[in-house]
Amino acid sequence: MYDKSQAESQTPGSEDSFLLENSTQLDDNVLTRIKLMIKPRTIAVVSAGFLTLFIAFAIRYSYGLVLPYMLPSLAISKTEAGVIFSAYFVTASILSPVMGILADRFSARIILATFVAILGIGACLMSTASSVVQASIFFALIGVGHSACWAPIVSVVMRWVSPERRGIAV
Repeated sequence: MYDKSQAESQTPGSEDSFLLENSTQLDDNVLTRIKLMIKPRTIAVVSAGFLTLFIAFAIRYSYGLVLPYMLPSLAISKTEAGVIFSAYFVTASILSPVMGILADRFSARIILATFVAILGIGACLMSTASSVVQASIFFALIGVGHSACWAPIVSVVMRWVSPERRGIAV
């Protein structure tokens, strides 16, 4: 940008050098903006991570929505329904740190693909549960799948997104 005070302080023959310095600064700004541009593949990775977490947490939090319909269909009490949810929460809580360690040592793609499939299988099986024990096992299976969602997705996003954009992406 043209600064009048700088132009006045310069000698008449140095006007070209002033413009050259500012064009170099402009080129540096353009290069910085190009570096900060988001690549389509990065958008795809972040979007896939978002959708995976959205589905995992939707399954987790939808339990309260299906509970009023589940109580009479399984003929269970609210205490037994709490046991079912506890099976999920205990497995997810215990296995989450383990999955974080596995995500550091092995490919996050393999871990995510495997455990998201386990999450989906558990959700499908949950619809067929006919007893408290079955529902607890199937919801615990969902907890196993959910435990591998957060840490691997965050590590993948951190690898794909530039340091300047990580706060937005995560």
